[in-house]
Amino acid sequence: TANDRENLFKIAYRSATDDYVIRSMLNNEIFITPSLSNNAPVARKLTVSGASATDDNVPTNYAWKITSTGDGYDYIWQEENGVKYYIRSVYDSGDNHTLVYTTNPNDTGTKWAFCEYTGSAIDGVVESTQCNLVLLNTTADYDAYMYSSTVGRNGPIIYSVSERDYSPTTKATIDSSTGVLTPVSGGIVRVKWTYNGSPWVWSRLVTINFEDGIVHTLKNISQNKLMKPMTEGQLSSIEVKTYDYNNITSMWKFEYVGSGFYKIKNDITDLYLTAPANDTEGTAIKHMTFSGNYSLWHFEQTDDGYYIIQSKNQYDRTTTTPLYLTVVNNSVVQSSSTAAYKWDVRALTLNLNVYYDQAFVDLYEEIEMTAGGAIDNIFKNNTLGADNYRSISQAFKESLGIRLNAVVNTSVFESFPYTQDCDYKDDPLTPCQNCKNSYVEAYENNGSEEAIALEYCKNGYHHKCSNKIIKSTPASNTTINILFTGHKTSCSLENIETAHAIEPGELGRAEGVASGNRCAVYLSEFSSIQNYQVLKIVAIHEITHLINGQHHYENEEAGNCVHGGNHFNDDNPVSIPICDICDDNISLHKLRILYPHNP
Repeated sequence: TANDRENLFKIAYRSATDDYVIRSMLNNEIFITPSLSNNAPVARKLTVSGASATDDNVPTNYAWKITSTGDGYDYIWQEENGVKYYIRSVYDSGDNHTLVYTTNPNDTGTKWAFCEYTGSAIDGVVESTQCNLVLLNTTADYDAYMYSSTVGRNGPIIYSVSERDYSPTTKATIDSSTGVLTPVSGGIVRVKWTYNGSPWVWSRLVTINFEDGIVHTLKNISQNKLMKPMTEGQLSSIEVKTYDYNNITSMWKFEYVGSGFYKIKNDITDLYLTAPANDTEGTAIKHMTFSGNYSLWHFEQTDDGYYIIQSKNQYDRTTTTPLYLTVVNNSVVQSSSTAAYKWDVRALTLNLNVYYDQAFVDLYEEIEMTAGGAIDNIFKNNTLGADNYRSISQAFKESLGIRLNAVVNTSVFESFPYTQDCDYKDDPLTPCQNCKNSYVEAYENNGSEEAIALEYCKNGYHHKCSNKIIKSTPASNTTINILFTGHKTSCSLENIETAHAIEPGELGRAEGVASGNRCAVYLSEFSSIQNYQVLKIVAIHEITHLINGQHHYENEEAGNCVHGGNHFNDDNPVSIPICDICDDNISLHKLRILYPHNP
């Protein structure tokens, strides 16, 4: 019967080789193949040229011969080195039988009868893993297998993802062959399975929850205003106000506790969003120390992509009038009204565009300059370097509550020395000390060579002046653009008194401009990346300058911080440490810089 698939097998005859391919009906990607080393048939997946094998291209040593016994039955056998090996069923105990090989066709258990399945067509999918909840910044593997009674319809499974109504989605991507789902934004998506020739598509609704530990803003859709406490004190009521980067208490950190519930902690005050301990309509929401189920919150996405929010106390109630976070006269209350209960929930995101020039490629040949390569790994995960070295995205999340969205450009960027056709553009370690000889003419007409040289250096006429290189790097107010260059830099505004002298150069430089923010990392001072640690520390040092990270070299207690005086100390094993001083400084400005990154 169709429900008895473990006793069914799919057998395909191949006329070209006069043999048979046998598959399990439990999983049509599984072949039953000979295995002399096991002295028995085995079940396994087969690949040919990296793809799942088809009935036609299975090697003959994995196929079977089926011939008549002469008395109404059949033998199933395979030949190797002139010897025929027959499948034999051996009785163990009870109803148990074991399949083994024998070279004697007359042994008991070598004869087989084939009964054709004549029931209704069978098609189906079985999920190996069942997952209804995925967190942002993680992945989920939706492995599945298929079965079909139609010969030739054998898979493999094809995976896809869509909105709940089967329309295209941008909330997640999925590998069509492996089933690995990568969330992009919060919400509900539909993970789907099918296979070529299948009459059906199977699916599961999956909730993508917010990333744990990340700061968010909550904007009421009806009022177009951000949620914040009225004061920073304990038991303050909650209100909504029009976005103003000075209202830094409109930042909330989400802490996932499981089963779809979050703590919502104010990023500045460390107090929690808390519902009243009653079920009264219109009662004010407070800002206070953690208070159990009243400080746990559940988010449900609406069809238009926003969220309705309930305390766990309300979510667990059995009632026809559930209460939600709602706005009345700019006050956030607990109410059954749906007039102003939708919220736009956004992670505080740093969009980062990463560029590199030819000098960087030449200087650090060991770095793979491709999407998903070494630079990608440095920013997005922790697959390179020592195990206890965290990535830049980890540092932003764990220390600052910021979600990093890094895009690594795959083409080489033409930095300033190349666009100006510098004589030393192909020699990264040689600074350019040629201001196009402009200072010579100026000296003859206007004064001392030293004075004019200083003026030209100050204005950044050197092809390898750090000021010029960073000013030629793209700027944006919705991203921070960062350039990795291998060029050894000449003078900068901080060391113009050295004029054309070959100085130590710079490790990095950051610049906030009216049209946006940009920074550059100059790594020519180092002979190697040192497990990529130097690149990571200098990069985050410059990036955090743009969100108010400040030098504090004199503070010994924070000496190992990326802005302290000892941030390259090999005795400090934790990658890119960020101290409380920097956390406090950055918290004052990260809303101003990063809110426009995710409007």
